[in-house]
Parts: sequence; C-alpha cells; structure tokens
Amino acid sequence: MMIDNLCKEYGELVEVTEPDIEPRQVYLFPELHKLAQPGVEEKLRELGFGYRAKYISQSANYIFNNFQNPDEWFNTLIKLDYESAKSELLKLTGVGPKVADCICLMSLDKTHAIPVDTHVLQVATRDYINPKLFLEITKNQNSQNLKSSTKHKNDMLISVSEAEDITRTVYGAKKVNPAIYKNICQMFCSIFGIYCGWAQTILFVNDLGPLDSSKKSKSKPAVSANDKKILDEIKTKQEIKIEPGIKLENTRSKTSRKKLKREIKSIKLNLPKKSDPEAELSFSSDEILSDGSSLF
Repeated sequence: MMIDNLCKEYGELVEVTEPDIEPRQVYLFPELHKLAQPGVEEKLRELGFGYRAKYISQSANYIFNNFQNPDEWFNTLIKLDYESAKSELLKLTGVGPKVADCICLMSLDKTHAIPVDTHVLQVATRDYINPKLFLEITKNQNSQNLKSSTKHKNDMLISVSEAEDITRTVYGAKKVNPAIYKNICQMFCSIFGIYCGWAQTILFVNDLGPLDSSKKSKSKPAVSANDKKILDEIKTKQEIKIEPGIKLENTRSKTSRKKLKREIKSIKLNLPKKSDPEAELSFSSDEILSDGSSLF
C-alpha cells in the first residue's frame, strides 16, 4: 500500500491500452529527482510512511546532490566488490547492514551477501549451530575439498578451527550484534559457497511456512462421549491433560507413570478415519511428554 501511494503521488501515470489488462491506469516508480524535492518528507508522512519518510527523502537528496547521474552511480555499485558496494550503501540515511545486504544480494549481483536478522539467527542456531551440524559439514567439506578439482572447490570454505570459533560465538545467541552478524555470514558462506545469499534466502522463506492461514490449522478428530468421560477421569486422577491428537502433559513425578501406563493402555480412542470409520487408535508406549521425557 505504501509503495502504491508513493507511485501515485510522485510517479508517472501510464494508460493501459490492452483491453484484457486491469487496472486501466498504473503509476511508474518515481524518478529520483522527484523524491529529492522540498516537502517530500512531510508528504510521505501524510501518506503513512512514518519514520521511513525521513529515510527516503534524505537518501534521495544524498544521491541526487552527490552524483550527476544516479543510474551511473547504481551501475558503479554493481562493478564494485561486495565490501565496497556495501560501504557506499551504508552512507544512505536509514540503511543498516541488513538492508545494505538485501540491496547487494537482490540488486547488485552480490550473490554471497547475506541479510541477517533475528529470524535468520534463529534458523542458524536451531538448524546448524546448536545441533553442531555446521561443524560436521565443515569437517566433511574440508575433507572433500582437498580431493576436489579447482573447478569445484569452495573458496569460501573455512577451517574446522574457525568453525569451532564461530560455534562458540553464536551458540545460544538471542540478539544480532556485529559479531553475531559477521559469524553467521561466514557460516553460510562456508556451507554454501558463492551463492550462499540465495541459499540462505530459501532457508528463510521455507521457515516462514505457508502464507495461507487456512492451511495452518486442521480440524481435530472427534472423540466419543464415552471415551471423553474416561479421559476426564484419568485427567482428574493423574493431573494429566490428554487432548485429541494424543498430546500428554504430566504434572506429577515419574513415580506415577507405571500406574498411569496400566490405565492408559486399557483405553482406546475411537477416532474416525476417512478410509475406515471403524478404525481404532490406541496409545503407544513411546508417547512423549511436553517436557521431552518418555511417558513409559
């Protein structure tokens, strides 16, 4: 919506002549000089840009006043190496390391630029650092890299000792600071090589899950009134919560579990299935409690 408002206010109107295309009118993204004129910040605030209004106005003015040809400046950034291009972008108001890396990756052909935020930190720690998968990958890749031809070598691969240092630094981190940012970038570069920026993007998008909220929740199978009564009795006796889907939360000590095992094994939930309405589902002996321990 904000981009639409920006284009309508400062962009050029284009009439669509193709009869099958809607809408009939569209607005191009504004040219730089239009965003560098006086009063832009105030107008953008009226359009709902909030704090972003200042960033857009001041960045447009910086580029417009320092470079005769903005397109030429942009092409220069493409030709620069990654570090130099990122350094130039950080001169723009409101552009931090993450936004600069987003621009480097998606607009400047810097395929190893990795935008890092708290979500990427969670993916890195959960999937690679905490389970020590990163260390295993590094050991395997170093072994394979010695045997590979020059054509297939990963020039961004780090040593095992460097991977151990990164693991110690990132392990348990909850917030992104400059050291964490740098180490996560090094980790993904070492794992995925020159295209690590796009590889990390795939991990990020995959972790977001489906955007369709209707796919996130599925109806739980019905439980018969008789079975529900039995479950309620056990729930009262053992202070245990049992829900359709067989999720168990035990609030008592482990000493009560043997007795609980005998009672639960005698229960069968008549859960209807599409393929077999008469099918029965019973508790298995490897049910896991919410604290991660085995019920039996």
